[in-house]
Amino acid sequence: MEHNQIFIEDQEKASNAYLMSLIAVVIGLPMPIINLIATGIFYFISRKSSPFVKWHTTQALVSQVPLFVLNNILFWWTVRILFVDTPLSAIFIAYFILVNLYNIADFYATAISAIKARKGITYRWFMYGPLTDMLLNRKSMTIEQKEQNTKKFILHSIISLFIFISSLFLMNLADWMRICGVKSDSVRTTTENILWKITSYQINETNTPEIVAPVDSIFTHLCLSNNIDTASVKLHLCKTSEVNAFAMAGRHVLINTGLINSCKTQHELAGVIAHELAHIQCGHIRQNTQIQLCIMIAEVLLTGGSDAQKGNSISRLATLILSNYFIRENEAEADKQSVQYLINAQMNPSGMSDFLDRMESSKFTEFLSTHPNSEKRALYIKELASKYNGPQNNIISAETWFNLKSSIP
Repeated sequence: MEHNQIFIEDQEKASNAYLMSLIAVVIGLPMPIINLIATGIFYFISRKSSPFVKWHTTQALVSQVPLFVLNNILFWWTVRILFVDTPLSAIFIAYFILVNLYNIADFYATAISAIKARKGITYRWFMYGPLTDMLLNRKSMTIEQKEQNTKKFILHSIISLFIFISSLFLMNLADWMRICGVKSDSVRTTTENILWKITSYQINETNTPEIVAPVDSIFTHLCLSNNIDTASVKLHLCKTSEVNAFAMAGRHVLINTGLINSCKTQHELAGVIAHELAHIQCGHIRQNTQIQLCIMIAEVLLTGGSDAQKGNSISRLATLILSNYFIRENEAEADKQSVQYLINAQMNPSGMSDFLDRMESSKFTEFLSTHPNSEKRALYIKELASKYNGPQNNIISAETWFNLKSSIP
């Protein structure tokens, strides 16, 4: 009776090894490493149990290794599509479907193994069964048995690999992009739309003609002078006293009225606009957009308690989104490109450096925090601008500039 009781406990432990895999799969879907860690912990806890328990915990563990590899490839591939601007492709969709089918098959086999083990029956998996025998019974096996088991495992592994690769090849023949009705940049476009929708709720955009029209004239002139499609770039003027300007994914340029009011000349304003256009044209915005979305998702998930917490989270996220922190190399590249934009537009290429000098001396922390190293950058821009001896034309009249400044509260 005592032996039977132990055997029943062993059945439960062996079954729990598979149940641990099932629970780990459900909980750890976003992070595949959780599945392997959970099953590994149960294996080390039970490694000194009876041979029946040890065999099943070992099979449960080894079955998670290939699954871990496949899921990790899928996980990091998905991360790259979401956060590193890797394009969506037909091969990704084929791999996504195939790996999920593999997960369903593994889930089904694990459930059967758990049920069988609870009844004291050993359910041997294809490939994993021979591998488990090799790992646990190698000392008790004869040389002939070892060779036979090794050959069986190698054969099963080759068959499994062939089936997976062949299935992936055949599935990739389908036009998944057309079937799913998606384009290679669908994920990026969706991400950009999400970020802009969140940002648009946080800004107070002004439509005052006396403010919009003059700035739009400068903006349009810069675009046309540098072969930038004006329809592809959107200008937004934000009614706030904060001295700042930034570019966003989706080719949005946002200029605060506080910054316009701080510009002494239209050439300074043009320098700032040219700098933000350069960030867009040089591809700097996309390098930061996906990371910001990742932060947004993480914060919303972590603070998903009360509505107040969510409100504070959204507020902080909006600040992150509106503050495009560019690395030093990006700023230098944008400065160089903006000088060329101003030269092509026959405007004063020193406009941005004059503005940076004044921001530095006045300690405008909002602008300086998102446009770092202002003093060095101003000197760099002046050096580039000094090589230009061409015309420096006004785009709007002195009267229009005066009216623009007067219209800002």
